[in-house]
Amino acid sequence: MKAKLSQSFALLALVSACGTKGPLAKAPPMWGPDRAAYDAQQAEKAAEAADKTAKKQAEKTSSSATTDIPK
Repeated sequence: MKAKLSQSFALLALVSACGTKGPLAKAPPMWGPDRAAYDAQQAEKAAEAADKTAKKQAEKTSSSATTDIPK
C-alpha cells in the first residue's frame, strides 16, 4: 500500500512538472467592463502589429524595386 502511494505521488510530481515553463500569464477577464477594455487593448495591439508588418513589407518592396532595375 505504501509503495503504491509513494509511486502515485512520484508520478504526480513528474506529471505536474510538465507544461508551461516560466511564470504563468494572467488570464483575461471573462465579463464586464474589464473584458471590454481587454478586448479593445488586444485589438489595438493587433492593429499596431499589422501596421508594423505592413511598413516592413513596404520597405522591403521599395528597396527591392530600386535594386532590381537592370542597367
